[in-house]
Amino acid sequence: MSKICQTLLAVAVAIAATGSAQAAEKVNPGQTYINSEGIQVSVGADWVSPPSQPDKFFLDARTRPIVPAWKPGDPIREVPRLFNGDPKVRQMQAHPVNPVPQGDILSELQRAFGAGTDSRAFTTPLVNRDGQGFSGVFPPDPSGDVGGGFYVQSINGSGGATYVVYNTIDGTIAAGPFTLEGLGSGGACASGNGDPVILFDQLASRWLLTEFSSSGNNLCVYLSADSNPVTTTWTRYAFVPPSFPDYPKYGVWPDAYYVGANQSNATYALDRTAMLAGLPATFQRKGVPTLSELGFQMLPPASFNGIDAPPAGAPGTFLRQVDDELNNPGSNDPLHDRIELFTFHVDFATPANTTLTGPIPIQINDFDRAFDVPSGFGAIPQPGTTRLLDPLLEVIMFPVHYRAFGSNETITGNFVTKVGANNQSAIRWFELRRTGGLASAWTLFQEGTYTPAGDPAPTNRWMGASAMDSSGNIALGYSIDRAVAPTQFASLSYVGRQAGDTPGVMTTAETSLVLGGSAQTSFDRWGDYFQMGVDPADGCTFWFTGEYMGASNWATRIASFRFDACGSPTFSVSGTPLAQEVCAPSATPVALSAVNINVGSISGFNSPVNFGFGSGLPTGFAGSYTVSPVIPPGSTAANLTVNNTATPGLNVITLRGSSGGTDRDLLLNATIATQAAGSPTLTTPANNATDVSSTPTFSWSASAQGNSYLIEIATDPGFSNIILSQSVSGTSFQPAAALPTNTQIYWRVSANNVCGTAGPSATFSFTTQAAPGDCSPGSFTNVVFSDNVESGTNGWTHSAATGTDSWAISTARAVSPTHSWFANDPAALSDQRLVSPTVALPGSLNGLNFQFQQFVDIENNGATACYDGGLLEISVDGGAFTQIPNAQLLVGPYTGAVSGSFGSPIAGLQAWCGAAVPFSRVVVDLSTYAGHNAQFRFRIGSDSSVGKEGWYIDDVKVQGCSSSDVIFADGFDPPPP
Repeated sequence: MSKICQTLLAVAVAIAATGSAQAAEKVNPGQTYINSEGIQVSVGADWVSPPSQPDKFFLDARTRPIVPAWKPGDPIREVPRLFNGDPKVRQMQAHPVNPVPQGDILSELQRAFGAGTDSRAFTTPLVNRDGQGFSGVFPPDPSGDVGGGFYVQSINGSGGATYVVYNTIDGTIAAGPFTLEGLGSGGACASGNGDPVILFDQLASRWLLTEFSSSGNNLCVYLSADSNPVTTTWTRYAFVPPSFPDYPKYGVWPDAYYVGANQSNATYALDRTAMLAGLPATFQRKGVPTLSELGFQMLPPASFNGIDAPPAGAPGTFLRQVDDELNNPGSNDPLHDRIELFTFHVDFATPANTTLTGPIPIQINDFDRAFDVPSGFGAIPQPGTTRLLDPLLEVIMFPVHYRAFGSNETITGNFVTKVGANNQSAIRWFELRRTGGLASAWTLFQEGTYTPAGDPAPTNRWMGASAMDSSGNIALGYSIDRAVAPTQFASLSYVGRQAGDTPGVMTTAETSLVLGGSAQTSFDRWGDYFQMGVDPADGCTFWFTGEYMGASNWATRIASFRFDACGSPTFSVSGTPLAQEVCAPSATPVALSAVNINVGSISGFNSPVNFGFGSGLPTGFAGSYTVSPVIPPGSTAANLTVNNTATPGLNVITLRGSSGGTDRDLLLNATIATQAAGSPTLTTPANNATDVSSTPTFSWSASAQGNSYLIEIATDPGFSNIILSQSVSGTSFQPAAALPTNTQIYWRVSANNVCGTAGPSATFSFTTQAAPGDCSPGSFTNVVFSDNVESGTNGWTHSAATGTDSWAISTARAVSPTHSWFANDPAALSDQRLVSPTVALPGSLNGLNFQFQQFVDIENNGATACYDGGLLEISVDGGAFTQIPNAQLLVGPYTGAVSGSFGSPIAGLQAWCGAAVPFSRVVVDLSTYAGHNAQFRFRIGSDSSVGKEGWYIDDVKVQGCSSSDVIFADGFDPPPP
């Protein structure tokens, strides 16, 4: 080794970690205190959700309709990146008080190492194929994981996330592409909105598939019953945080599914134990102190991989990186930055005992995230265009992998850093270790910045995804491009290192998976995240997915590769089906479906594996295995029977394989019924209740052996017009969307189990509250003007006082059913107006109002202010247009004032703005204009930077109330019945 390499290596490995052990502390709910190690502890959950009711159903994915491929002319949209605070703060970065030496010492260490070594196995992919193609959505957010002989990839599609299931043996498609929302059964998750995350829960051998819903704050979580995602029973949960959970990233842990979100640094814990049992599940929130100068903040949780579980009682762990030159420029350390850990110890039984401990600092070498971001989020240059790509500079990249090796535990991750002029980027990767269990501290074991020797400068590497295999080898996949000769469009490559190699460097040759073929010129959003996982079948094969530029649009890639030197001999088990419902009405045993169990061999393991039933079988069950012991690789089947002496409800049976002192367990969830479910008794809303909320909580008594309940809600006593039908597991239900206001509602509930149902309950009815714009009971709604934009312009006109007029009828988004008015929000000064025809406003109607539906994706300035905005104006009897004030907005008030700092033509006015706010109703009080003629003008104004999708307007109408049913003709669309 050269002298320079020896010197750089000594510096890199001599970094002292400052993390500390967590001593046992007295828990005092509601308290925040400093523990004996000098670390802050916050006690008690900040927020606890009501139970989310599970919905279960069996699905053979091969029977689902295939999502058609995108074609020219189909919609194009950008998924908004939620930025809290002033997005222009990046252009005004403070200078650190202590200057930082030039260069990245770890980058120099990597260059000094020299060329990497070709490894035939690792640098020759086993699978290297295109994944899902261009969907018209920017960015695609590719996510994927591996398990049970399958790889599942998901991306953002035009109507929410889509997914495809691949066979791991050769990468061929087993099923798909399908919409992720198709795993639901109505309700809040009936319409998805993307940001998918796919994880294989190796502890339970089950799949976790997630995305947003298209409205509300829902996290839609789909949990498989076993390891086969093609044919399985899915359980869906809709979790509703208190505000929109942007950029959610999930992690598997024994006590919870942990989630980080760009939502004021929110961290969440979902009750994994309840979810695996298919029971109603709550989740808890803990907030983390924010960092200054960052408008996008999310802490990813460490996610379990491997065979050895974490120490008993180990809390969930969240991580972030801190660049003190940016986050604390007044007192920065010019040589060091840090990784901060937060540990989340959740108590689902007593939320007051939940604790969040941190930040726990771990010192690392200085890195630089002060990229020059002239507008929007773009920083990474591309060949042949001025369009820059988003490096996602703010967060540690998803996923963060945890793996245990006996008493030694590891956490691996990566993030982007700036290493040179012209925003040259590289990837900082790290490995943390803890030895000795929970009483010990996490420390930095090694870190590196990957910039190989002989690299044509400036080459950019960013959007990394990393993982560690069962032998401690690390792989890192990423985007790579070069804007100057020799140019390279955004491509995908990977690199790796073996355990025991020189610390702080990647030691293999860089391997190209696919070369880019064009530049992205329309948007600066890129990837948002890639994903790397390791197949639990062998603990060695890495699977990676990411985004690259194809011939004209982005595309995705899927690849697998492994090191020859991987794996300690052991065995794995997987089985299907692991969730069953059985009717056992008599003493005669009834057979469950055979559980087929595959016993895998890892690194040549061939010792006999004996099978049993853990601590024994529950009352009423009997069982045996077709083969025991099994010599891996091999298989067996568990055959079980049950009779009516079993305990009705959920029975958890442990299917255990044992060899050489090692146990591997599969949990079979058997739900038993011995008779048909009885009829429930309805409780609330009470029968004949009035003035009931439009989103009431329905409740009923539990039925004998009721496993699930079907609630039906209708507007007639004969239930010929059912407006909502939902299957739930508990005895309460709250609809995600509002019921019709000022309407008599009828409802009933049927209890079900595998033996059948005794029929529906008695029918209850109630009347919902009147909402602004509704007519009181006994009066009639009279529509004066109505236009749902389905039959042309109908007398509407449009123009631009400043900039370009983009108002047009669109099919990209609509309410009823396919068309709406649309204007974009450009990154340039503009003042665009859409004017209605003249409407005569009768003086004889009470409660005269103007209503419309709007979808808003307009540049905001935090939660209560705007940079660009849309507003509503009125002209009375041919006079000048004036703004409708907030006081007249009965529903849907303006977001806030438009900034005067950047030249907006509507500066200082109140307006609507925000990041992809779904269609919602606006109701305007027109009583002061009754008896006059009026025109309405929708006006959208923008400043000179940061463009967004824009503003959609649909279902415009004027109506009022009278004692008689009089229809006002206007020559436009007829009023709704």
